[in-house]
Order: sequence, then structure tokens, then C-alpha cells
Amino acid sequence: SLVKVDVYIYIDALEFIADNRNRLDVLNSLLMRINELENVYFLCSCRSTDLGSFIRIIGKYNIIEYNIKPISEDVLIGISKNIMVLKQIIKNSQYNSLLATPFYINFLAKLVDFSSIQDENQLRRKIWEEIICLNDSTIKPIIERIVLERATKFTLYSDVSKYDKTIIDNLLSNEVLIKNDDGIRLKYDIFEDICFEQYIDSLFDESKSDYSLFFKKLEKVGRCIYRRYQIWIENKLFSKTNRQKFLYTLVFTDSIPSTWKQQSIIGIIKSNYCQDFFGEYSRQIVNNNLLVKFVDIVNIYGFEINDISFKIGTFILKNKGFGRESLIKIIYEQEIYKTNFENDSSIKKLIYDYTNSI
Repeated sequence: SLVKVDVYIYIDALEFIADNRNRLDVLNSLLMRINELENVYFLCSCRSTDLGSFIRIIGKYNIIEYNIKPISEDVLIGISKNIMVLKQIIKNSQYNSLLATPFYINFLAKLVDFSSIQDENQLRRKIWEEIICLNDSTIKPIIERIVLERATKFTLYSDVSKYDKTIIDNLLSNEVLIKNDDGIRLKYDIFEDICFEQYIDSLFDESKSDYSLFFKKLEKVGRCIYRRYQIWIENKLFSKTNRQKFLYTLVFTDSIPSTWKQQSIIGIIKSNYCQDFFGEYSRQIVNNNLLVKFVDIVNIYGFEINDISFKIGTFILKNKGFGRESLIKIIYEQEIYKTNFENDSSIKKLIYDYTNSI
């Protein structure tokens, strides 16, 4: 070590390298070197849903974990004493999932009329239009360019000199962007999530059922788009009026590239809105011999991290979405368990994970 003072290295949003093997190797090398130095400390932030990608690396070191839990009902009641509009919102159960997130509470508290917001997707759309784009259509392409450049190049910031100074100053003053020297980025990670949702939405609508073109445009973004696409399938697709043909083409034809078909099914089984899909297409799934594929994908991907222990290198999982429950319903209603199922061990795992909440 060349210096005697304490040195702190901080990496924000570690999840963005979760599927990049080269960068995971770099992270491991960095932690190995830091571990040799008494005065150097490593800090990072990472979404709990992606922590599993780092368990083998971080589990080697003496890492102390700090979890940010969802806001409890008691805390929420305390907050509502100072924010009157929250008292009205709390009475409506449809906002329960939104009120567990500080960011959403901050936004809901600013609304005069929140009656038009029925679910999280509608709220995120409102955030996109009013908070991020400031109800200005000229801002949308600039926001998309900033977000896509950071994602494709894996950079912390985008060069501010590339953009109109008046618009950038407006976005900075409204706390949509933050600036560091000559670089800019969106202030919150959740802003970037919402931007990707709207971007994929636009590509989907513009494709006009030309799904080959849709996926070619997505691929231009790079590998980072896969996780964003899964999230879009989970949260957005099932609310779109023109989803039926797309879903059928995805699952029951060979016209979609196999990589995207796999990513699509992962998104479907992890969705909280997929029950209608499985209800409508249960017969086709069985008749097209796709049940095994769906069950195997659920058994691998149909979970999220509930708790994690870096000390012993393990994490506890829980069910993610309604894919597992929907497949068990198909197996029961069509009495698949009475037939010579191709892989009955997969069904046993499916049921075991469900009954034990993984």
C-alpha cells in the first residue's frame, strides 16, 4: 500500500455485471487484492434479486451485509401522520405493494388525484411521462439515449457535451439527472428501469407484429437487454391489448430465435400476471409437449432471493411469480400425475418447492 490512510472503494449497482463473466473475474481479482491490504475497504450496492450471481465470489471474503427491507405497516402509519394524502391511500389495498417502496411513497404523496392509478404499471407510466420526461416529448429521446449509452457501453456516465445544454439544465434542476464533472446519468436506478420498459414498449408497438424486426432491434442494445426484456415480459406484456398473438408466436411456433424464446418463458413464469395465460393455453402447452420445458424452467428460474448469508455462502429462496402455481394447477386439472410423465422428478421438485415456499 502506498498510502497509510484508510481507502474506501465503492461500486454502485453491482447487478449490472451479474451476467458478465469477464467483469465478475475482474471483481474477484479486485477483492483478492483488497483482502491483502489492511487499510482498503470495499463497499457496494446490489439489488437482492441479483445477489445470487455473486455468492461464489463474495462468499470468500468477510463481507458484512446490510439489507433495506420494505417499509412496514407500522412505519407507514407513522409517516402518514405527517403526509395527509397517505392516510387516504393506505385505506385502499390496491396500493399495498407500492407503499412498501420509499420512492413510490415520495411520488404518491405529491399527487393531488391518484384515483386513475390502479396498479404499479400505471404509476410507472405516470412517472415516465410527468416526472422523467416532464410532459415534454422532446425530452424522451434524450433520456433514452443517455440510458442506452450507459447500458451498452457499461459506463457510469454519458458525456454531457453530446446534448442540448438547455434541456440538460432543465433535467438537472428537476432532479431527473445528476452530473459529475462532464458526465450525466439518471438520478435513480428505478428511472432507468422505467425508461427501458417504455423503450421496449415502443419497439414492440412499432414492430406491428414483425417480431423478427423487434428482436433484431433489441439485440442491438447488447447483452444487458436480456434481463430488461425478462422484466418487461413479467410486468408489462400482460397488460398490453395486443399481446395475444405475440405470446402464441413466442411459445407455440419456431419463428422466434431460441434465445429469445427461453428469455420469454422465463419472464412469463416469473410474472405475477401470468395466470390468465396459463388458463387460456393450458391445453396447447400439454398437447405441444411443452409442459416439461415450462416445469424445468420454473424449477431453475422461478424464484427470488429471500435471505442470504455471505458467511456460509448460501441464500434462501422463495417463489417468484405465479408460474409454479399455475403449472401445478394444470398438472392437477388434467391429471398429468396419473400418466407416464416424461420426467416425474421435475414435477416432484415443482411441488416440493411450492409447498416449502422454496
